[in-house]
Order: sequence, then structure tokens, then C-alpha cells
Amino acid sequence: MTAERVSIKEAAERLGVSADTVRRRLKRGELAGEREKTPQGFVWRVELPVEARIVPPAEATTAAQAASVLVEDALEAARLRERVDGLERLVGELQSERDAWQAQAQRHEDAARELRILVRQAQEFSRALPETAGGDAPRNPVIGKPVGDAPHADAHAAGQGLWQRLRRILGGV
Repeated sequence: MTAERVSIKEAAERLGVSADTVRRRLKRGELAGEREKTPQGFVWRVELPVEARIVPPAEATTAAQAASVLVEDALEAARLRERVDGLERLVGELQSERDAWQAQAQRHEDAARELRILVRQAQEFSRALPETAGGDAPRNPVIGKPVGDAPHADAHAAGQGLWQRLRRILGGV
């Protein structure tokens, strides 16, 4: 068998290992080689058999091992696809739940805005009512009828609640 002298880089490529591994093998005596003087300095030349090529471990696998690896990879890919599908379904459910919450929040905001408007109108409405003196009962400004009798006026003077006053003003609605 004839030997060929190659650089550390080429020896690493042929052997399927790193350049550092080739250097370690040279130091341990597992590979033959020598330093060669060049105009730029010294370089290592590694002696490799021309006909024989050392097969790296990755290439030494049998067909059965390769098939086993492919099957395992396919199973792992299927598990990952199933997990991704489950996560995509969860994202869809969460997005629809978020949309429902946003719609509900918008409805609540609209209701609060409407209530603020009604309260403001009620306050303006109560300011527009004439003050009653003596036994005069307040009148509903919309329909012009008396709102109630003297006991209601006393209740108003005694600090009756806003909503009760509104009911009384709107004619018992």
C-alpha cells in the first residue's frame, strides 16, 4: 500500500474528523506524519494510504440503522406536527375568546356612556324643575301634569334618592 502525504486540513476531510483531532492523533502516534519546511514556515504532512480511506462513524451506519433513524425522525416529526396543530387550535380558541371579551367590553363601554348621558340629562332636568314653595307639587315639564301630591314633595325635601325622584318626575314609569 502506498501512502500519500497531505495537509492536516485535507487529512481531516478524508478522515471525516476535525483538524484538531488529526493533530491529537499525530501526537499520540495513531497517524504518521512529519513537519515539512516551507518558505512561510513549517507545515505538517500527514501520511494516508492512497487506496484505503478511513470511514467516519457517521458513514459506517448500516441500512437498518439508517432506516431506524428515518423512522424515529418521522415519528418525531408526526409528534411535533400534532403538537403544532394542537397549539394552533388553542391559539384560535384564545383569539375567539379575546374577541368575545373585547365585544363585551365594548358593550359595557357603550352602556356606561349611555348611562353618563342619562345621568347628565337627569341632572339638567332636575335643575330645570321649578322650586316648589308651600304645598305646590312639582309638575312634569314634558306632559304638564302634577307629579304627585304633598307627601312626595316632603320626601323630595327629606333627601329622596335620584332614581326615585326621576321615577316621580317621569310620571311613575
